[in-house]
Amino acid sequence: MSRKRVHGLEIEGRDCGEAAAQWITSFLKTQPYRLVHYEPHMRPRSSHQIMDVFQPTDQIAYSDASPFLILSEASLADLNSRLEKKVKVANFRPNIVISGCGVYAEDSWDELLIGDVILKRVTACSRCILTTVDPDTGVMSRKEPLETLKSMS
Repeated sequence: MSRKRVHGLEIEGRDCGEAAAQWITSFLKTQPYRLVHYEPHMRPRSSHQIMDVFQPTDQIAYSDASPFLILSEASLADLNSRLEKKVKVANFRPNIVISGCGVYAEDSWDELLIGDVILKRVTACSRCILTTVDPDTGVMSRKEPLETLKSMS
């Protein structure tokens, strides 16, 4: 076990070894990377250090703001109706994809109930440059869908 810096804060993690590090560095074709695994017995980051909207009991390991990202099929369809080259769900890397709701309805939800689990909204997700990367080819468009999303706000 070692301490790693993730999004500017120290956190515990188990280094997955040299072979994993070489593979991910080769795959990403950039600076050297290490693959780190978070295990249940490790201490998470203090979420309140990340954003003051978190409660002291909220726990986050490696994600930048929240461990969940929700996207609706209706919102993606609306965005794609505005784009020349369509994007996929994978461009946004959501954990949860919702169907049967209105366009951008998920942007106004404070909570999402799945069974007896309540997921609370912390903040809107500001999308990063990775949304411009085709998940199948790895080719970056450099402007879409971010340019269109910015024009809609």
